[in-house]
Amino acid sequence: ALRAHPAAIAAAGCCQPVDADGRLLPTAASACVTDDLYLTLLRHNPIWTPSGLIARREALLAAGGFDTGVPASADYDLYLRLARDGALVMHPAVVADYRQHDTAMSGDPALMLASTLRVHSRHGGSLRSAAERDAWRTGARAWRRFYGDALTDRLRSDARTPGRRGRAMRDLLVLVRLDPAGALRHLRRGMATRLWRTAPGLRHLS
Repeated sequence: ALRAHPAAIAAAGCCQPVDADGRLLPTAASACVTDDLYLTLLRHNPIWTPSGLIARREALLAAGGFDTGVPASADYDLYLRLARDGALVMHPAVVADYRQHDTAMSGDPALMLASTLRVHSRHGGSLRSAAERDAWRTGARAWRRFYGDALTDRLRSDARTPGRRGRAMRDLLVLVRLDPAGALRHLRRGMATRLWRTAPGLRHLS
């Protein structure tokens, strides 16, 4: 891929999800993007793990490398910077396993929501066209929905679990600050559940 794109300094392949023991999961492998990778990255991140990336070391360091200030989304930030200048390409080969386990940073929706939106917002100031601005707005909504819904699910579970209600309150504050629409959905779902439990005579209408 790098030989085919002499201007590129990094190439990313696809990866397949596996469980903690290395067994393949039924989720499909990540998709290869061959058209405008920068527009795609503004909308979502098709490069699931940097272990699927190969780069020219000196050029990558010159481009700034990984930003340790956003550890949970440093890879996404780097991909956006490289793809914006045409320095990153993808190829369709599966080159890495993406292990899914509970202790991964990506398993913390509060951390991922804050970090990903910080990176995504940072790139909003360097958009060059209407297509990029539209893709960026689409991505902002998608990231809030993706991690906001995951955070809402954890919040609702923690709120019912003794010993976890402190985290539930912290999650709610994150949700209100970064995904107010998600917080509103959570409140609506909570009110609907309470109504369902307190008005059994209405259940036959559903």
